[in-house]
Amino acid sequence: MAAADRFAAVDGGYELTLGGYVPRARVFLAQCGGYLAAAGESERGGHDVAFQRYREARAVAPDTPLAPFLHDGIVRAATARATDERANGDRAEAVRWYREVLTEQAGDRAAVAAVREEIAATYFEQADAERQEVLGPAGGGNVQAAGTALLSIADELGDTPTAQRVPQGFADLYAAASSGIPAGRFCDALPLLDEYLGLREQAIAAILPRAHGDRAEALLRCGIQRFDADDYLPAADAFRRLVTTYPDAPQTPQARSALIAARVGEGRYRGAVELPVPYAGDSPGNNPVTFYNATPYELHVMVAGPTAHELTLRRARAARPSPRTATRPARPSTGGRPRRCGCAPATTTSSASSRRTRRWTR
Repeated sequence: MAAADRFAAVDGGYELTLGGYVPRARVFLAQCGGYLAAAGESERGGHDVAFQRYREARAVAPDTPLAPFLHDGIVRAATARATDERANGDRAEAVRWYREVLTEQAGDRAAVAAVREEIAATYFEQADAERQEVLGPAGGGNVQAAGTALLSIADELGDTPTAQRVPQGFADLYAAASSGIPAGRFCDALPLLDEYLGLREQAIAAILPRAHGDRAEALLRCGIQRFDADDYLPAADAFRRLVTTYPDAPQTPQARSALIAARVGEGRYRGAVELPVPYAGDSPGNNPVTFYNATPYELHVMVAGPTAHELTLRRARAARPSPRTATRPARPSTGGRPRRCGCAPATTTSSASSRRTRRWTR
């Protein structure tokens, strides 16, 4: 303000005496006016407008004596705007403004380090806010967005103090994503687990085995919950995803049987099928059942009851071979899979029939 007053004095009453300096004084007076206007905008909270005015003033006269003051004004305005956006919860916009400060402070190592830490802390706040929403009663939040924020710290800002908190941040994020499992909300947990497992494997390597195990269990339990609600189509989808994605998981044998039962129940009335129980031994014994195919077509058969089975019957033969039945003793199964008997296809005295024998354990 004092400089502006003095430039105005040169441009005023002393024009005749200091005529050679008047044009320069007028230029500096205009630059001072631009600086003061920008400073006034910043004081009124218009930090974005002030930022633009400071930059425009410097672009018009990069060699102006006011250059250091314009630089400081740009830094103050951008920092203030970043702080406001961060306080309002718009952390993406806050990071954008911090990056403006980073560009402006490029030559000052200490200042750059401080701004980088602010950016890292903002990313971590964003990840934590998303995690809290996942845990909230509304069940919102975005696991992928939280993970992306943590990855931004690890990838770009690994030398900041906040980067040391990233591994625990991923662990806390998984705890939130899987929180529906102990609460019995298996179907709600699945989309969150899918988002978490969609993050970069290297970043979540320590948690991957547990995450896949929990997802397999959630798929089975979600399918069972849908099945118990007679909602067979989504139940079948959950069982199918489990069988396809985790063929060697401990839950898969039961899911295979449950998938057959759910497919049998699709489009039928409520309670049309029961959930097959996991295999628990040969007691009370085997119950042989023979299926006949008297058609000229190969048949794919699914049977659901206390146990569930899926088999293919060959088309009927035209010839009339002598009656014979070849069977093998029932083979024990493991891992909760329903009992299945390996039996060779057998012909009958009917020339138009093929049959296959299966033994059920009840």
